[in-house]
Amino acid sequence: MAYGYTVDQVVADLRRMILRGDLNPGDHLRQDDLAHRLGVTRVPIREAFKTLVAAGMLVHRRNYGHFVARLSSDELQQIYWVRKVLENEVVRTTQWPQAQTLVAARALNDEIVALAAGAAETAVAVDEIVACNRALHFLLFDLSPRDLIIREIGRLWDVSEQYHRVYLYEPDTIARVVREHAGIIDALEACDRSTYRRLLTEHRQRGESSVRQIIEARDRVTPPVSG
Repeated sequence: MAYGYTVDQVVADLRRMILRGDLNPGDHLRQDDLAHRLGVTRVPIREAFKTLVAAGMLVHRRNYGHFVARLSSDELQQIYWVRKVLENEVVRTTQWPQAQTLVAARALNDEIVALAAGAAETAVAVDEIVACNRALHFLLFDLSPRDLIIREIGRLWDVSEQYHRVYLYEPDTIARVVREHAGIIDALEACDRSTYRRLLTEHRQRGESSVRQIIEARDRVTPPVSG
């Protein structure tokens, strides 16, 4: 039993398990099971649950316990509306990148292409594609000095990112995402703010549409539980 395990470490582990699909939307989480799985006591598990509820990644139902958050279409719409507002401010305040940032962004996009060949065969490849996609976006967001806004964007990504794994599993989707990334990077290189904003907006809207289709298909098969 790892008594020295901190709450932050447990939060990071649970967050990772949710984002990579080891824990799925709607899953009922039991403290004893997770404590055994992570080799910790129940105390850091309980505290980590509180943190993840506050972050929107878990929900607590009285008399039932904790569950991995399962987004509704309405909640998804709210998330992407807030993201639009915040990301527009990031775009407005973006400082034009130096050459090494553009090189790093293109390298991440190339890594997505390289990983895509194995995506249909291994969950690991999909996890890495999702990680590269996020790293690329936040590399570009970090060109803005609006640190608090960028952290809030990160929290909103956390809430919906488990669904990104599903649509980034499709080769056609990956090819489209890579093309869109390339255009966004080119707009930054050209210091063309209006094109950067337009392309990022279109990219985000297509992502929202893909996630919405996943949620609506899921709800047709397994309607959400009320309460």
